Amino acid sequence: VVSFGYFISCITSSLQIALALAPTLIIPVMLFGGFFLQNGSSPGWLSWLKWFSWFLYSNELLVVNQWSGVTFDDCANGTLTDNPMIPCFQTGDAVISNLGFDQSESHKIFNLLMLVALCIGFRFCGFLALLAKTFENQSNKKLFLECLKITEKVSFNIASEASYVYILDKSSLKMP
Repeated sequence: VVSFGYFISCITSSLQIALALAPTLIIPVMLFGGFFLQNGSSPGWLSWLKWFSWFLYSNELLVVNQWSGVTFDDCANGTLTDNPMIPCFQTGDAVISNLGFDQSESHKIFNLLMLVALCIGFRFCGFLALLAKTFENQSNKKLFLECLKITEKVSFNIASEASYVYILDKSSLKMP
């Protein structure tokens, strides 16, 4: 999340633009990352967005960490003892499989590596944005200096012509 904020601050020119852009980009990442929608419930043409979501990887890691190996005592025959109309899960592994998460050790490592990759990726994109702004500012600076040199030449020519005119006017005056 910090790297995403770094990236947003690097690509925008002001705080107001960053504050307008960040929620616009975070909401789809939250929606398609499994935070609000289960895996496989989003349309196929939007399912690729989940791979850019840090919510997908962190949520899956936290759910697997929280629910693996847990059993529930108040769940008899798949329904709550207080209200038999509400279905419940007897184990945490059933919760994990219902959410469509994989609890293998290799998938946990994959999730951690993807979080690191997203962190590095957003930082790298922010670096490229700053680099582009630096070159843009250098070219603008060169253009400004060229304009300044042209302005100096023009003002020097105008000043020298004005002093030449002044000298001519002074010499053309007859002193008593």
